Amino acid sequence: MPVSLHELMGDAAEADVTIGRGTLHISYRPQAITPEMLRLVMVADKPLPPGATEADVNERVNAAVDCLVPEDGEPVLTGWDLYESVNPETGEPTGPMIPITRERLSRMGLGVLWGVVRGMMEAAQMGEGSGTPTAPRLPGSSARGISHSSRKSGSKASR
Repeated sequence: MPVSLHELMGDAAEADVTIGRGTLHISYRPQAITPEMLRLVMVADKPLPPGATEADVNERVNAAVDCLVPEDGEPVLTGWDLYESVNPETGEPTGPMIPITRERLSRMGLGVLWGVVRGMMEAAQMGEGSGTPTAPRLPGSSARGISHSSRKSGSKASR
């Protein structure tokens, strides 16, 4: 029976990723993690060569955003519980949720963005119950405390 690429890419998964002192709950599409994303992670892990061009620098700077919200496709990161501000006493949000857009992500710290990218990739390589293929081990991984779950598309994608 024929199948569309959209059907293959539709599965959703969730992971809790510890970045710094906080744990971020994310929703993402594990089937949308591509070889190009892995290439971008590998590029970002290497030091810039002497005489790096502006294009080399721009590729490095934009790599995390490109992994999460590719310019030419559907977002890989589909939801999270990241807010502009949270009351430290109650844990309740006091500001708006940060939107998952290329524009907003490009103004965030690289440590947060790469933590999310690595968290998604590591959770996906743990092997989802829906048959997600195992990706190669990532070098220099910094995301910690990852847990994940999987569900079929059509389910609520974010909390």
